Amino acid sequence: MCSARQFSNNPVGATISNGLPGDHAGLHPVAQPGQEGQAASEKPPALPARSTRTYDEVKGVLAALRPDVVLLRDSLQVAFGEFPSRAGFYGVLNDLPTSGARPDGWKKLRGAEHWWECHVSTGQNDHGRAYARFDGLKRQWSVLLSIKKAQGHDILWLQAQ
Repeated sequence: MCSARQFSNNPVGATISNGLPGDHAGLHPVAQPGQEGQAASEKPPALPARSTRTYDEVKGVLAALRPDVVLLRDSLQVAFGEFPSRAGFYGVLNDLPTSGARPDGWKKLRGAEHWWECHVSTGQNDHGRAYARFDGLKRQWSVLLSIKKAQGHDILWLQAQ
């Protein structure tokens, strides 16, 4: 598991590509043949009002400490809604080398070129998934955090990116 290692000296943080909690503007569901126009059936649970302040704080900290990381779709909301502990998520972001090299412990994602995959501890199990790709021109990582049961949908979405 790539997030089980101790933190290295890399800074941790990220930029968020979508808006506030519950804003799925960055979510682009992949329609199956014959299902064009149908919305994705699964969305992460909405954050309770008391979590909005923490969400905004974590979003700001990640952006400040790791400006070379862009979180895709609803990754941060998944971290808040599906992960009882976000330590594995933070470890995954910490694993991403600023050089753009393959992160230690990550493997090539089958079916989506130039994407790496890592199992992530949710705090209860290893059903979290992180997918990352480095853009050499922008010198930044694109990261999607998700859960195992959404993997098929996620791979289709990543192929379209």
